[in-house]
Amino acid sequence: MKKIITRFRLIACCVFYLCACSLGNNTDKTGGNLPVTVVPGEYPDTEAIVSFSYDDGSDSWYNTGYPLFNEYGYKATFNVNAAWTLYRSDWVLEMHNNGFEFASHSYYHETGVTDENVENMKLLLDGMGISPTGFVGPGAAATPAWGHDEVNIVKQYHRYYSQGYSHTNVPEGLSLPFDKYLLGRWGLSNSITAARITRALEDSAANNTWIIFSGHTIGGIWIEDDPVNGGGSDQSPALIEFVFSEIERLGIAVKTVEEVVDMYHPRGAVIDCSSNEHQEPDLTYFEEGDPQSMDPAVWNEYWHTTTWSGPRFVGNPAVYCHTSNDSLPLMRFTLSIPNGTYRVRAELIPYDTGRTYRVFYSFDSSNPSQLSVDISEKTDADLGTVTVTDGELNLYTQNADVVSGAEGFVGWAYVKLFHF
Repeated sequence: MKKIITRFRLIACCVFYLCACSLGNNTDKTGGNLPVTVVPGEYPDTEAIVSFSYDDGSDSWYNTGYPLFNEYGYKATFNVNAAWTLYRSDWVLEMHNNGFEFASHSYYHETGVTDENVENMKLLLDGMGISPTGFVGPGAAATPAWGHDEVNIVKQYHRYYSQGYSHTNVPEGLSLPFDKYLLGRWGLSNSITAARITRALEDSAANNTWIIFSGHTIGGIWIEDDPVNGGGSDQSPALIEFVFSEIERLGIAVKTVEEVVDMYHPRGAVIDCSSNEHQEPDLTYFEEGDPQSMDPAVWNEYWHTTTWSGPRFVGNPAVYCHTSNDSLPLMRFTLSIPNGTYRVRAELIPYDTGRTYRVFYSFDSSNPSQLSVDISEKTDADLGTVTVTDGELNLYTQNADVVSGAEGFVGWAYVKLFHF
């Protein structure tokens, strides 16, 4: 009953927006996985990218950040709770209509990542015509802000999940393929020196990584301007302008988080290989640390939990086979998509480092080993092109071989389609 009452109160708050805004609801609740919303695009060139991501809700975003970002032609991502969104709804709509991204930071910041808290914030923003792609866990919540249980909730409503704001656990940026349900962010504040920022940006430019700078309030004094009185968790305009100047010097692109996710995971054109909707035979995932262990005799849908463990994703399970087994059932990954010719890419993951595997696949069920790709690390692999004529892509795989190193497991995380 509590959930029904809360939702009724939320819908009552949003009646004006539901009446005034055209929602264009030709999408599912995750913001786009139906054929009418397919936006594959072309596969982008790898480049250095910076995004700016701000949490909670602050008047400084509109009063200071909005004109500053517009002056340079850049956009930011604002991750909001309900209270500020309702209080400053005119500002939110103006900034959103001018290209700034609004993502969910949960309805009540203090409640944590619960189904009700995530869904209600999605309903609020949907009612305003915003349809948020992303979610950022509320770091001060009483319940954990990130974990597999939380990811399973968030995935029902959003296409990415950002968490964390340290410049130590995300040293200089994210490399492809990124873990879209654990997008680490780089804490940018008035306490960070110019030298440290320059080092991060130069590394990003040299290695084509993606830095998501995170913050809260825009204001205060940067430590470089006043070593005695400067510092703190805010971002002063002087600090932001310094970052802008370094970005321009190094030729780094600035995009919202949503834009980058859409570039590499185009809406409606991605197969989550661990989803029963997109796999046959259906598998059930188990987690690192469970009594069940990886079994070379079968397909394994396995979800890692340790973020430091080499080439693995921890934000989503992957479907693994063992290179020693040539008699696995045929695995089909499938997606309904409009007819056309597409370039196909797959995010493939070797379970262990220091080995090279040859992964076999096909778009023809009668010859599942027709094509192959070699991988030695977590890879966004090019699988070639395919022409869809009956509204459905089917990719088949059954085995993998060792090219160098020992036998082991290799996994399928995502299959993605781009315009050719």
